[in-house]
Amino acid sequence: MDNTPQTFNEERAGAAMLLERELKQAMIELQEINANEKSETDAIKEFYKTKRDKAQARIDEIYVKLESWVNKEAGEKSFKTSLGRFQTTTTKTGSWVVPNTKSFMSKVPDEYKIQKTVESIDGKKIKADTTVTPDGKVIFNETGEVLEGVTGTPAGKTTTKFYPSDGFKEGVKEWAKDKK
Repeated sequence: MDNTPQTFNEERAGAAMLLERELKQAMIELQEINANEKSETDAIKEFYKTKRDKAQARIDEIYVKLESWVNKEAGEKSFKTSLGRFQTTTTKTGSWVVPNTKSFMSKVPDEYKIQKTVESIDGKKIKADTTVTPDGKVIFNETGEVLEGVTGTPAGKTTTKFYPSDGFKEGVKEWAKDKK
């Protein structure tokens, strides 16, 4: 009996190398499949994005035309046909949500803070003393200082909605356009 350690003989080495080549080829094939899937998925997404953007542009165009038929000077806000109701509303004041986070609380002057069991903000007071700019920033009226951490909707924003009479809920679309 021979006690010499068994070496990796040529026959076994050849079989292992053959499997390694197959493994490498399968891995390359998988990489190609993944790359093809990504490029095809991206192409499909771009195709539908283009179609969606075109359809949305057409919807926006129609809303602009319909909105022009509302006689706002006469106080009209909506009109109704057998196909549905078309309504416009315009905000008179800017709006924003007062966040109740520690980082926001640290940026607000003490005069706007209310001490309860937990410190909070006097929403009415701070909203009365601030304005929302057209780009959505909230600023203090007296100092012009920007209130970091919040964004809002400026006054004068017109929201237009169409409510189809056939009850087609997916057909209810909201369209908003800033008016000045």
